Amino acid sequence: MEKYVYSKKSIVVFFITVIVLSAIMDYVYCAGISIYGVFILMWMPAVSCVVANIVNLIEKKEKFNLKLFLNRCGFKKCNLLYILMGIMIPFIYIFIPYRIYWIIYPDNYAYTGVSLNLVLRDCLLPAIIGVFTNLISATGEEIGWRGAMTPYLKEKYGRFYGRLVAGLIWGVWHWPLIFLAGYDSGYSYFGAPILGLVTFCMFTTVMGCLLDFVYEKSGSIWAAAMMHGQINGFTTVMYLLKPTYQHMMIFGPLYIGIVSMVPSLLLALYVM
Repeated sequence: MEKYVYSKKSIVVFFITVIVLSAIMDYVYCAGISIYGVFILMWMPAVSCVVANIVNLIEKKEKFNLKLFLNRCGFKKCNLLYILMGIMIPFIYIFIPYRIYWIIYPDNYAYTGVSLNLVLRDCLLPAIIGVFTNLISATGEEIGWRGAMTPYLKEKYGRFYGRLVAGLIWGVWHWPLIFLAGYDSGYSYFGAPILGLVTFCMFTTVMGCLLDFVYEKSGSIWAAAMMHGQINGFTTVMYLLKPTYQHMMIFGPLYIGIVSMVPSLLLALYVM
């Protein structure tokens, strides 16, 4: 994987661009101007990455090469092994705790006592659509976070602290939507709003480490985007399975967060 070092100027431009554009899209969504605000928001890191690459190109006085430019945004061939890794990691850490919760509290699910065929009939298509839809939006985030921000932070602070800072920034980027629009309500109602914000940063830091590990090993944005899309897609489908919404929002994230975070945290520490 080519080690592309961003200049300080280009990364400053990246952060300014992502802050300004994200603030605009946060307002668009929270004000109800467009229901597609979140989808567009998730592509703002990618736009910022493109802007940063242009600034770096001009600063280094390099000739523009489309293939090289796309490579520096993470668009490279990816080994199938890492694509499969991106699929399986979220499936394991999301599905298993939800399934355990289902066994312990069967009455909290709409499909208790029904055949698997009925569950698949209602959820399989939304699962497929959800994963691929989220793959598109997640690609926008991964181009920016893993393609531009994290490599610079690792170059400046080292792998461990670079990934740690990147995860915290990624989490804080979600705060306006969580606090103002109830985005990912499992965290909004996580005991208290402030605790939900902190918990979400814990999640993004752990997941950010794993996503960057996959990106670093594969040399391609596709594996990280697949993993990110799976995380969002699987979580969305799991919400279709429960009827007692309020109970799940108050208790569920605490239980599922602990069960899923422990193996994810151990794996993240291992790859650090």
